[in-house]
Amino acid sequence: EIARNSTTSDVSAAEREAARLEAELAAKKKAYEDSQARAKRIQEAQARVAKAQEELAEMERQANGG
Repeated sequence: EIARNSTTSDVSAAEREAARLEAELAAKKKAYEDSQARAKRIQEAQARVAKAQEELAEMERQANGG
């Protein structure tokens, strides 16, 4: 039914819409992946900060005779 009633402009419009949606999806996927990467880097940095704080506290305890 679609094949009998569709025109070249219908096909072009459908192809343009598909391309537009694919581009939008690709952009959203990229933004999501970038966001996930940033979140991972933040978590890693927070872990490094916590470890450094623990090491500093331990060094201070040792320096103060603890």
